[in-house]
Amino acid sequence: MVFVTAYNEYAVTAFENQAIDYLLKPLEKIRLEKTVQRIKKLLSSESTDTSQQTQLQAMFSQLMQSNNLASSNAYLKWIKASKNNHIYMIDVDDVDYFIADNKYTEVTAGQQKHLIKTSITHLESELEPDTFWRIHRNCIVRVDTIDHVSKDDLGHVYIYLKGSDEKLSVSRKYHHLFKQM
Repeated sequence: MVFVTAYNEYAVTAFENQAIDYLLKPLEKIRLEKTVQRIKKLLSSESTDTSQQTQLQAMFSQLMQSNNLASSNAYLKWIKASKNNHIYMIDVDDVDYFIADNKYTEVTAGQQKHLIKTSITHLESELEPDTFWRIHRNCIVRVDTIDHVSKDDLGHVYIYLKGSDEKLSVSRKYHHLFKQM
């Protein structure tokens, strides 16, 4: 058995029941591939009896389907954000940028700003990396919202967004993203 759940508190129970592995949601492709490799190894083992091999084969097929789903749906599509005691569903394609604000992250979509309780680091792992770039330890921007990039006399780099007066600072760590090709 392979347990796939969003709750880590059941892991001990799973392994007490002879679990092969325990995967936490959201599924990470690398972690899922390790589980697939573990099952392949068990399938090739001569000590595994026929009924166990049948079960493992079925499990392997299910994991391969999950792996295909995980790789095609791995990135965040919607964000649930709060504003004035309401919850809004924001399409990630509408987001201009995310900026950390204490223990919250501010989501800017057009003229709207919302708060979510998700760290920038966690968001970065859930966003499509060709669409969203981290430009600062506290900021992730959607690439196609960038109008232009400028550098001041002190070498500071700033991003200007399309249709907006917004100016976002780029930290030195991320200057390489904006070097001329």
